[in-house]
Amino acid sequence: MGTLEFVQPPLIIGAMPRSGVGHLRKPMGVSSEQLQKRTIEFWQPLANRSLTREDARQITENLGEFFNLLNVWAASRDNQESHPDAESKSGGIQS
Repeated sequence: MGTLEFVQPPLIIGAMPRSGVGHLRKPMGVSSEQLQKRTIEFWQPLANRSLTREDARQITENLGEFFNLLNVWAASRDNQESHPDAESKSGGIQS
């Protein structure tokens, strides 16, 4: 079974592209049908009903968005750590 590959394209926040944050994509050579089948095989034992291809599509989409959000948060944290005075000058809340 292939693994998801992490890539570094620009990220769109609002209407402005931001670089340095990636997203997940399916491995090369794996069709959408294969990815859906593997997703169902992995998640079916944890589900209380029979999973459909649409369920598999939603699962992969949601996981990709989840990991993208984690990346956005990590990039934001890294930016704050590398520019600690910028946050206080802008009046933002520091954690």
